[in-house]
Amino acid sequence: MNYTVTINGKEYILPTRTIAVDDKMSRLAALGRRCKTGEITRREVMEGQHRFVEEMAPGAFPDLETADVNMILKACMDIVNVYAAPSLEMLQGVLNNPDMKKAVELANLNQ
Repeated sequence: MNYTVTINGKEYILPTRTIAVDDKMSRLAALGRRCKTGEITRREVMEGQHRFVEEMAPGAFPDLETADVNMILKACMDIVNVYAAPSLEMLQGVLNNPDMKKAVELANLNQ
C-alpha cells in the first residue's frame, strides 16, 4: 500500500506502515500525556513531533528553531490520518454493508 502526505505544499511518500511505524505513532501520542503530567516540557514535545515528521517525511521542515510549531503539529496529525484512513475506510465499508445494517436492526429489536 502506498501512503502519501502533503506538507507545506510538497508531497512526501511515507514509509510502509510497519510495527516500527506504529511504535513511532504510539510514542508521538504519548508526548502530550507526558507533558500534562510534567514528565517532559513543551519544548520536548515539539522536539519529539519534529523528529517524528523528519523520520516520516525527511526535509519537510527546517530545524525546529525556525519551523512553525503549529505546522509541525498539523503535519503530525496529517501523517497519522494518512495511516489511519485505510482502516477507517474498511470499517465504514463493513458498517455500510446491508447485511450488517440488518444485523444491527435485529440486535436493537431484541433489546
